[in-house]
Amino acid sequence: PTSRATPAPSPTPSTRPTSGGSRIGADFLEGSSASTGTRGSPAATFGQTERAALSSAITRALRPNWTAPSGVDADQLVTVVAWKLNRDGTLNGQPRCIGQRGITDSNRPQAQLHCERAIRAVQLANFSSLPEQFYSRWNDLEWEFDRRL
Repeated sequence: PTSRATPAPSPTPSTRPTSGGSRIGADFLEGSSASTGTRGSPAATFGQTERAALSSAITRALRPNWTAPSGVDADQLVTVVAWKLNRDGTLNGQPRCIGQRGITDSNRPQAQLHCERAIRAVQLANFSSLPEQFYSRWNDLEWEFDRRL
């Protein structure tokens, strides 16, 4: 018997990238691919950037109306207030305190005042400039009020 060496198969060129390539089109970030052209513009996304911008807008609306009470250990108080808004930014119902933390024997007298001032800040705030396309993200809010707000 004789043995014959079989030649190794030659590599065939691949159409796939060999390293680090992407199959996403160059127009990916613009959202202008042919598949979206007939359906209209893509829906508004709500990512970290939008979340941070919305949080800043709400804080800007609250801050001018918020004054934390002073006293021993009052800086440790944190009050959580919940409220609902209409599409035009007006209040839908009454804001309410749904929780507090940081209460000590020293600051217990200020705890109720902290809650009342937080509610008052919400009642006086102007939320009319919040982006309507993200209404489902800001129509029902819970916010923490502390001395740093």
